[in-house]
Amino acid sequence: MTTVNVTEGDTTVVEVTVAGPQGASGPQGPQGIQGDTGATGATGATGPKGDTGDTGPQGPQGIQGETGATGATGSAATIAVGTVTTGAAGSSVAVTNSGTSGAAVLDFTIPRGDTGATGATGATGATGAAGADGADGAAAGCAALADLISAIACARVLVPARA
Repeated sequence: MTTVNVTEGDTTVVEVTVAGPQGASGPQGPQGIQGDTGATGATGATGPKGDTGDTGPQGPQGIQGETGATGATGSAATIAVGTVTTGAAGSSVAVTNSGTSGAAVLDFTIPRGDTGATGATGATGATGAAGADGADGAAAGCAALADLISAIACARVLVPARA
């Protein structure tokens, strides 16, 4: 393309451009130097939310936190003895809580033990008070003898003697 300018002083009066047929492309020239970085463009619209990714590996343990404030004082627990039962000889001792953790009631089962050895004879006790006087022995003996003789005599009368 050819351009011809006709000027008068500083002013262009006529400009004529004549275009001819396009010629063949020439060989590519060498790479030019990199230009300056352009200004940052405006931020684009936010894209749609993506799918949740896989869970990553567990991270390292963090540092220990500060000690917390002291809690309020709790109520005191109580303990009471419930039942005490004798178990079979040779069984084990058993203790169970029939209450709660704050108000325990302990029930015991204790096995029966073997019979122990006979103990030593104790000291002689004090003499007791004298008893009341009894009936006269001679009179009572005579009456009993008389009754016996009567019974024998009666028996002879009723049963004749044998020869």
